[in-house]
Amino acid sequence: MKNYLKIILSLLLMISITVSSLGGFSVNAATEQLANNFYPSKSFIRIENNDSIRYLGSTGNAEIADEDFPHNLQTTSNCDAETNHKLCIAKTSALPSFVDNSTSRFFPAIGDQGQLGSCQYWAQVYYQFTYTMNKSMGVTTTPDNTFSPQWAYNIVASTDDRVGTYYDVYTMMKVQGNVFQSQVPYTQDTRSFSPTEEIWKTAIQYRLKDYQKFDSIGDKEHKITSPDDPDLSALKTSVSNGDVVAFSSYIYSWDVTKLKQNSSAPENAKYMDQEVLRQVDGSQGSHRLTIVGYNDNIWTDINNNNAVDKGEMGAFKIANSWGAGWGNSGFLWIAYDALNEVSCVNGVEPNTSRNAAVSEASRIDVLKHKEDSELYLKYTLNTSDRTQVRLTITIEKDGTPYKRQVYSNIYHGDKIAYDGSTNATDATMVALLSNVMEGIKSEDLSHYSMSVTFEDIAKDSNVLTVKDARIVDETAGKEYIANNTFPLTLDGEAQTVQYSQSTLNHAIVYYRGYDTPSIHYKTGDSDFTEAELKPNTERRGYVYKYVIDLKNSDSATMYFTDKNGNTDNNQGKFFTAKKGINYFVTENVAQQIIGVLTNDFSDVCDVDTGCNFDITASGGYAPYQYRYSFTNLSTNEKTTEEFKDNSNTTFYFRHEGKYKVSVEVKDFSDKVETIESIIEVKDIPFSFKEMYTQKPAYLVGDTVTLNAFTQNEKIHYTGVPNNKYDITVKDNDGNICHTSNIRCKTYDLAKRFCFVVDNFDVHKSGTYTATISSTDNNKEYATMSITFDVFDKTIGDTNSNGSITVVDATQLQLMLVGSISADDINKELSDCDQNAKINILDATHIQRYLAQKADCGHVGETVEYIPPIKPTEPTEKPTEKPTDPPVIPTDPPVAKNTVTFTNSFKWGGTISCYYWSDSNTAMTTWPGKAMTNAGVNEYGETMYTLDIPQGATYIIFTNGSVQTTDISYKGGEVRYYPISTTDSKGHNLVKTW
Repeated sequence: MKNYLKIILSLLLMISITVSSLGGFSVNAATEQLANNFYPSKSFIRIENNDSIRYLGSTGNAEIADEDFPHNLQTTSNCDAETNHKLCIAKTSALPSFVDNSTSRFFPAIGDQGQLGSCQYWAQVYYQFTYTMNKSMGVTTTPDNTFSPQWAYNIVASTDDRVGTYYDVYTMMKVQGNVFQSQVPYTQDTRSFSPTEEIWKTAIQYRLKDYQKFDSIGDKEHKITSPDDPDLSALKTSVSNGDVVAFSSYIYSWDVTKLKQNSSAPENAKYMDQEVLRQVDGSQGSHRLTIVGYNDNIWTDINNNNAVDKGEMGAFKIANSWGAGWGNSGFLWIAYDALNEVSCVNGVEPNTSRNAAVSEASRIDVLKHKEDSELYLKYTLNTSDRTQVRLTITIEKDGTPYKRQVYSNIYHGDKIAYDGSTNATDATMVALLSNVMEGIKSEDLSHYSMSVTFEDIAKDSNVLTVKDARIVDETAGKEYIANNTFPLTLDGEAQTVQYSQSTLNHAIVYYRGYDTPSIHYKTGDSDFTEAELKPNTERRGYVYKYVIDLKNSDSATMYFTDKNGNTDNNQGKFFTAKKGINYFVTENVAQQIIGVLTNDFSDVCDVDTGCNFDITASGGYAPYQYRYSFTNLSTNEKTTEEFKDNSNTTFYFRHEGKYKVSVEVKDFSDKVETIESIIEVKDIPFSFKEMYTQKPAYLVGDTVTLNAFTQNEKIHYTGVPNNKYDITVKDNDGNICHTSNIRCKTYDLAKRFCFVVDNFDVHKSGTYTATISSTDNNKEYATMSITFDVFDKTIGDTNSNGSITVVDATQLQLMLVGSISADDINKELSDCDQNAKINILDATHIQRYLAQKADCGHVGETVEYIPPIKPTEPTEKPTEKPTDPPVIPTDPPVAKNTVTFTNSFKWGGTISCYYWSDSNTAMTTWPGKAMTNAGVNEYGETMYTLDIPQGATYIIFTNGSVQTTDISYKGGEVRYYPISTTDSKGHNLVKTW
């Protein structure tokens, strides 16, 4: 078999590979067909990392051994700088048409997350990590060796169900790893931290190496139109290579249908009546799932016309964590078209609430499993409140400190011990030193200074006792004991424990002054050595760094030069650098910091509107930090922000007048220059910025679309904007032919504009005048008018511009030879001989018409407009008004239960509302249902709304990480906003408005 495989692979070497950032294999067609005939189910991709090479196939089974694969296979040279991951992306037509990794012996059985909001832990740990890790070891997955979503959840999330983000989960598994369900079963108990050394030592043996995120799937620039669409290449290649891919979606907004049979899609017969996602209609129910396969030959009737249309073929197979009773025995299909933000299938109406079905998609690589755990810190703590504990490991070499706070506590939630109780209990945990400093090895530990800082952040009765902490080197069979004596007792304080000091006899030089400087140094009686200083990023105030090996000396003699021949030798006395850290400055040689301040409004900013500022800096020593200040010159009231790395900011001025905008630019040497500008803030009158038609001209019978943008509009908002807009359209004679009074389609309360859209049908040709007017919430009136032309439908006017020219004949010829689409012409007006066919004779008729020749068909004739038939008026007399009084219903009408939440603290992520009944019965799963964005208020704060079902008596607003306290709800329309006051659990209290 091995020799046979080598023959196949030798054939595959004939493949010519062309790779770009989203490119892939450019395959010789004959070679591709030959390779597929021999081994049709495999599409080998080579993945390189720092220390390993892997060859993955499309079946999801064991890896191809390196010795079985030729080493001269061409790979991409375009490497992901962050992950050092090289992945060749195959051309979609070269991939197998069907892959199902869920049938692999490495894929676990469908699981059920229950009532706990742990979907990302099931997708990324239970399915993705279990499958990938066991596949890397060649171990068949069983219930005993599936990895525990409960362990990961309890480490990352908090006891009150603040679940963290998908990348928090990945980060934890890179740092701490994971354990088996046989060690930490899924119980939905979020309190226990599994405080035993055995569990934590197991975790660091099974760790994530890295993950890669797939971008630009199905957005407006990367629409998916077919199974061979190149925008599917990366995702399908990954799945074909044996990956399972975690992704996010709005599952409560899924529009699910069933697969149908059709003779043009014979594959569907295998999956009759299985469920498939057609589109995502909204943004309710943020959820994490797993792509396990795909099938290019599955058909989904996206437009419900029972025909197999372009864009309807192909679907991904996904696994959910809602048990085997959900979907297709726990799985579901997602049509390729559902990945599009806008459907590419003809006949599907545009949908402003539609979302792409797949977002935040990610694949993973795992580290090779090791029985020994290398270098790690083993520590035993005792406390009744683990939320107060902070533990930071610091490793320093040659002045460069590496720090990491380890996963030894939960930052929010109930005050509980490590075992989930309220009593002070022991916990023995471990943390890998390689997660603090990559590449640290036991043989050169003496080159590092190592310390651990233990902290109890609150002074109260919940003391922290550090019973023991030691560095363990399992490879060398050694343990390193701290210089301090344990136990340590901490109450609202921190203590650093030193483990070792570096034995290296090095002098670390930090310097600022010359640009691209050189250092000249010598030790003892040796000659001077010249070396270029390296950029420093670890200590602010100093731009360059160099490490001198003192060898057997106590110090080094040195001076500095630059590329222009300047020398700083300490006025002839030279500098001295001793063991440890040394700082040197050459004064007054750096260029002055210069900043250019710009804005998005010229000289006058509108009051209460978000005004944007940006500063561009040069000179000094990059990188820079920036601090903005805004001073009202009339009142001297001043608002100052903190220093930040971003060079831009947005500020809301609440009062008219002149303001001084100051920006402090601080370079890396901590030198500060201030740039100032005077601006004026006014209440700019409401007006219409723009009004336009969707097309330059229309034909009789068309639907005219009018669009208008307002500016500086004070919008009256009560859940929705209440401002209305009057639109009037008049014909040539001044007759009113259309009126409407409408609300805006989209709006921005912060930028104070509305976008208005109106449609009406035109019944005769001529020049029309459209006028829009409105009064905003400040009682300011604005209006704007435009004119547009409507032409008769004239046969031969193929481009619908109201005239017949040679362009019309040329356009017909281009369509007939395939240079333009048939949709680019007006088919009704292109049929010049009215024979229900469009051919070259129609173009000839137009040319004859322009040459004033006879026999030019019907070119130049006007198509008669037949208005829509009105409904027949009733001939019978309407029924008389009843004399009896109306019947009063016995039950009162059901009140609308709508809540609005103002995100005044700018919580990130999806804002959800969790609600339950008075009997403490859960009515939704945490974190609840995603709320609908309702725009922003006058302070630039985003608001969200949700209709609450009858029977709910309590609600919580949350983004999954932070939340409000429990809110008693009695129904009706109520608006809430959080305040800074919190309860004992750190949950924000709320007020109504």
